[in-house]
Amino acid sequence: MEESTEAQDVDNGEEMGIVSRMIGALISPGRTFAAVNARVDHRDWYLPMIIIAVVGMISAYQLMPAAQTAGMEAMQERLAQDESLTEEQRALALENAQRMMGLGAVVLPSFGTAVTIFVQAAIFLALANFVFGGEGTYKKTLAVVSYSSLVTIPAAIVTLLLAAVWDSPSVQPGLGLLVPESMKGSFADHFLSMITVFAVWKYLLVAVGLGAVAGIRTKLSGMGVFGLWILYVLAAAFARSAVTV
Repeated sequence: MEESTEAQDVDNGEEMGIVSRMIGALISPGRTFAAVNARVDHRDWYLPMIIIAVVGMISAYQLMPAAQTAGMEAMQERLAQDESLTEEQRALALENAQRMMGLGAVVLPSFGTAVTIFVQAAIFLALANFVFGGEGTYKKTLAVVSYSSLVTIPAAIVTLLLAAVWDSPSVQPGLGLLVPESMKGSFADHFLSMITVFAVWKYLLVAVGLGAVAGIRTKLSGMGVFGLWILYVLAAAFARSAVTV
């Protein structure tokens, strides 16, 4: 009987190593998140998070020259309109802006991604336990969100390719590519730009993982996860379009 139980545990993925889990989360989420539910430790969240941060910094560094050029041009226009500044003050302001822009473009997005993973884990855990009556734990939910966020690796590769083809650092692999130039900066533009193939992929993985670790049906977790995501996208698109205007 013991041998049968051990074999079943292996079949369920309990003995999957950390590398197998990171790969399996993207291509075999059911088995992988069953393994997380059976056994989880700190490596299940911090190793994916480190990899995501490194990939994010590399991607940002590659996109930084184009982003800096666009940002510096906008900064120069604003400074040129400020008649209270001398030429020396304008030059100093541009130099400081370029330095901060470079640091922010590389480091801040990765830091923001890590914070987002922690916050999303708390939100999804509350959704599973308090709304759907699940029995998840924060550690397991954090592992699910961390593994699911590894989708950012193929997303970064595709984004870099699209940026090279479209010659734009802000291009995203989603419905935003269909928005005409006349609608750029509108609510529809911001909303559709956040509906990407990789975002849908990530939240599908989260739904599967949340169902596994909280003991709720995947259909329920999927409805909850995608409902929250759409609400976030609507709110973020509204805020961005308001700032743009």
